[in-house]
Amino acid sequence: ANREQLTNFKGLNGAPSWSPDGRKLALVLSKDGNPEIYTFDLRSHKFARHTNHFAIDTEPCWSPDSKLLIFTSDRGGSPQVYKLELKTGKVNRLTFHGAYNARPRLAADGRTLVMIHRSEQQFHIATQDLVTGDLRILTNTSLDESPTVAPNSAMLLYATKKNNKGVLAAVSLDAGVKFFVQAEVGIRNVVQSRGLGDVYTCVRTYLRAYVRTYVRAYVCTYVRTYVRTYVRTYVHTYVRTY
Repeated sequence: ANREQLTNFKGLNGAPSWSPDGRKLALVLSKDGNPEIYTFDLRSHKFARHTNHFAIDTEPCWSPDSKLLIFTSDRGGSPQVYKLELKTGKVNRLTFHGAYNARPRLAADGRTLVMIHRSEQQFHIATQDLVTGDLRILTNTSLDESPTVAPNSAMLLYATKKNNKGVLAAVSLDAGVKFFVQAEVGIRNVVQSRGLGDVYTCVRTYLRAYVRTYVRAYVCTYVRTYVRTYVRTYVHTYVRTY
């Protein structure tokens, strides 16, 4: 595979995010002082700076139409989610529920904001309707982080803790379906959810992988035990008779 280094500036070079058309990257650079939001054109190899603030601006992600960047900033005194209009440069704050909202992601409808929200000193995955402003906490686990929304917006994956161990979990955007993802029973089927019609298809795919794995193991064990017992009995009886 061909590799090309895109940035090598002094300071922070991070948080890259592909534009939906694959032509640009949004990223965070601190080469001019504070961490700021930039875009990088992969064809022209030119950088464009989009924020200029003494606060920390980070974690950019694109809107589905590539007209907006959603990012995290503490310019209001605590981490909150903001919207940047690329054409005008106008920045507006989106989140006002609670003192901590970060790691924003937009669902395919461009209306549902997914983020990490702190409530009662616990970090949960939450959604906010950008039209109505309604907040919904999706998870009841703790130390939830790194939400990733499926392309069909039916499910999202996130990292969390279970029995003091890091695990992946899945939840539907209406919070109706929740489960922990076990790698040995088909994590690929959940992660690669592109093209799934709805949440039930995603759950069905997961359950099929689960059933297939464990039924196969059970059948193999049963058959192996039965055949071994049968052969031993048959041989023992035949030898005694002979």
